[in-house]
Order: sequence, then structure tokens, then C-alpha cells
Amino acid sequence: MDIGASRLANVELGQIRAVAEKARNLEKQGKSVIHLEMGEPDFSTPKHIVQATQQALERGEVHYAPTRGLLQLREDISRKLKDDNNINSDPETDIIVTAGASQALLLAFLGHCNPGDEVLIIEPAYIFYRQLARMTGAVPITIPTSQENNWVVDPNEIEKALTPHTKMILINSPNNPTGAVYPKEVQERIAEIAIQHDLLVVSDEIYEKIIYQEKGHFSIASIPGMEKRTITINGYSKAYAMTGWRLGYIVSSNDLMIPMLKVQQYSVTCIPTFTQFGASEAINGDQQCINDMVDAYRRRRDIVHKGLLSIDEITCALPEGAFYAFPNITKFGLTSKEFAEKVLNEAGVALVPGSVFSDVGEGFVRLSFAASEKALMEAIERMKICLENLVRK
Repeated sequence: MDIGASRLANVELGQIRAVAEKARNLEKQGKSVIHLEMGEPDFSTPKHIVQATQQALERGEVHYAPTRGLLQLREDISRKLKDDNNINSDPETDIIVTAGASQALLLAFLGHCNPGDEVLIIEPAYIFYRQLARMTGAVPITIPTSQENNWVVDPNEIEKALTPHTKMILINSPNNPTGAVYPKEVQERIAEIAIQHDLLVVSDEIYEKIIYQEKGHFSIASIPGMEKRTITINGYSKAYAMTGWRLGYIVSSNDLMIPMLKVQQYSVTCIPTFTQFGASEAINGDQQCINDMVDAYRRRRDIVHKGLLSIDEITCALPEGAFYAFPNITKFGLTSKEFAEKVLNEAGVALVPGSVFSDVGEGFVRLSFAASEKALMEAIERMKICLENLVRK
């Protein structure tokens, strides 16, 4: 008996969670480990969001929701999109509430990719993009970025990669794993390319609230001509520390939404009803919780960036968004996997090899600064001692 569908043959299991599992196993053996591998806020969900959800449970909001999500929440999302992103959306037809941004990505790929379609992925990139393309039979195409350009894509690289099979461009700003934020003018050029060549753009904006530059976030769907060819993905995990809630949403024109609605209907049917009341409260409630978390992330970023640069042989671009640093470790003469394993085994600091995020990430590691200042300072000191010994050798 053949085991497994052939379309999954080239789909890899997640390597970030493999790092986390190895780190936990070391802890079980009595080793002290500082976890900087997972992209998860160390904050708890704000109390007013939890309370709204508890109240919904107490009211008996435990029955099926519409497949697209509660209309109340879709209306809230629509207002938020207009106010924050300058995106116009019809809450009746243009929004689906999803099980996190990850499931929203699945809807986009299953809803719009055919076998042989080429998906342009700006890399290093979140590992889901390449694997989801493979899952649908599409072909992931690397668009490289560089530390020298602060990991911001050069749109000319996108244009050079176009073929008659190109279907979709995927962008992620603020970016995981590099912390890059794409300027408005760069996104405007990407929009020109998409319009000229009749391409879809999937914009993963899950980190939009975690940004450190004054210009703030810009959504490509707000550019004239992009509203009917952009699929915007967002959610609550990062901005509101709601990772375990699995709440996200996908936004597009109704024509693009119908195929994705089919996937939603025949997979999860709908998202748990009572949690959607918590999502409404997240949008409508006091936003100071976001400001407080971003202020904390900014302090942590500065600690990590300064600390990394204090280690001989390491260079690192300053992250402008998200909560990741992506230091260059090539001068140590190790692969990114070898480096991460050495630092974990000898220093007790869990990092993710940059190669996990594509070949472009080889020679780098990802460090999440969604941890306490104390833990981050201790991690830097442990790494410094470990790596000084390596340099002496």
C-alpha cells in the first residue's frame, strides 16, 4: 500500500519545531536552555480580550458561526482595514475569519494555485510559503534579498524572475525572519509589476503592529489597481499575544474570495464562535496593550542588536519590525545548522538556522527577541563565551 499523497512528497516537516523539541529534550536532561527559537510573544493575552471571550462563553456563544465568520467581527475588521490600512472591503463578501494567519495562507494557495504555477517568494522567508506552494503542486521561485540592502527586496529581481508561468508574488512586511520593512515606494513598484503582468499578490501582514520606524506599516492593497488582485493576510497572534487562539483573517475582492471560501467550507467549516467575540474586543478595545508590547520589543531589539555586534565576527542588520534578529555568522566557518547546534549544545541558547528559511538564509541564524530582557542579556553572554572559544581554536 502506498503511504501518503504524491503531492506531499516534497513537502518538509517544520524544522523550527524540531529545534524547539531538541531544546526541550536537553532541558529534560537537566541543561539550562534559553528559548529564542520560537516566534511567540512571551506576553499573556490582554485581560479585556480574555474577559470578552469568557462573557461570550457564559452567554452560550458556542454554536456554529457563519463560514466567513461572525458578521459583527467582519464589520470590525472592515473598519480596521479602512482606518489602519486604507483598504476598502465589504464585510459581507470580502473577509473570511480563519484559524490563524497560517490557515489563511493555506486558503490563498489552495484557492488560487494550479500545478505548475510559479509563486515568487521573497527570501529568506517564513517556511510555510515554500511548503504550501509545493503542497498545491505550484513551483516556488526564490527572489533573493541581502543583508547589504537591509533585506528589502529589489523589485528588479522580481521582474527578472517572471515567466509565462508566474501566477503569484508573495510579500511579507514586516518580515520573518529578517525584521525588514518594505518601504511604500518598493511596494508601489511591485504593484506596477503585478498590474502590468496580471499577477496576484499575497501580502502577509501579521507583524504590521510590531514596527519601530516612524513611517509605520504600508499595505500594498491600498494602491489603486491592486484591490482586485491582492490577498491580504493578517491576524491576532503577534499584535495581541494570541498565538494559541488561532485567529486570523483573509481579505480580498469577492471574485478572489469564492475559491477560498470553498476551501474554508470543506475544511474547518467555521472558526470557534466565542473566540471571535474576543477578536472583536481586540479591535475595539484599548490599544495601549500593543503600544506597551512594542515598546518592550524595541528595548529588547536594541539589547540584542548591540549585544550581537559586541561579539567578534558577527554582523547584523537592525530589525525595523517583527521581533527577530538575523545575524551573519559566516566568519565562524560553520554552516548555519552547525552554528545553531553548537550554540544550543554548548551555550544552551536555542536559535534557528538561517538555512531553514531558504538557501538565501545560509550563513545566518534567526534569534527571536520575544523573551525577557534578562533572558536576552544572559543569552548574549552565553553566546559570547561559546563563540570566543571557537575563535581561539
